[in-house]
Amino acid sequence: MTRITRYFVVAAMLITAGAVLASPAQAEAKALVPKSVATANPLYKTKFGTVNCGAGSPRAGSRASYRAYLIKVNTCLATAWRKSFAQAGKKFRAPKMVVVNTRGNTSCGKFPARFVGYYCYNSETLYIYLWSTPVKNGYGLWGAELLAHEYGHHIQGLAGIRAYSLQVPGNETSRRLELQAQCFSGAFLRSVSGSVPGIAQNMDYEFDWYRQNGGDKAGAPPDHGNGPNNAYWLKRGWSTASPGACNTWSAPRSRVA
Repeated sequence: MTRITRYFVVAAMLITAGAVLASPAQAEAKALVPKSVATANPLYKTKFGTVNCGAGSPRAGSRASYRAYLIKVNTCLATAWRKSFAQAGKKFRAPKMVVVNTRGNTSCGKFPARFVGYYCYNSETLYIYLWSTPVKNGYGLWGAELLAHEYGHHIQGLAGIRAYSLQVPGNETSRRLELQAQCFSGAFLRSVSGSVPGIAQNMDYEFDWYRQNGGDKAGAPPDHGNGPNNAYWLKRGWSTASPGACNTWSAPRSRVA
């Protein structure tokens, strides 16, 4: 597994985190959702444990190989979250995934130039822009982490957390959503780290990278959290392999800044 090149690090500073987009019809919550749906969700009492994931590693320089890798990781995400939902006594359904080579129109409008991944609630679809540098390097952790983060937004929708968040709009709410998805990503990555090459070996690098570079950028809305908090929540999820570590809704404001 090749580590990220310096070019990849610099370029990724602009487009690390994903986004969530919704149709106009979803701009408001339809009914009052209690805060406890976010602060005391049954998913917080569940654990992924170990998930056997046969995703392997993408072959450096092969776009087809990287796409196949993401498809396999997506299947493993469904396995992990289906287990979690069963423990919580909730029904689970997997999202659709679309991997694109160029940004264009999607079911939620145009693919945002600011991001390489986002989740559309309108169609329950994950969109991943497969840009050239991770393909060239065969750095699978980039794609697995991004996909797991966007999958986290799907989970927030199924669990009712997203519906609650619509009642308290603002950048702080957005950061709680995004940092929770970051934590969900870390938890999943830990669950498959024993069966997917390159994850465990590179996570310390990822923590350091997010700490230094992963925050909201100048000129962009402060809606994803600063670098240290992105690193904190990613590592918190990684440390437990449990969604229960990811309750950003009860965290102090300093932890979601």
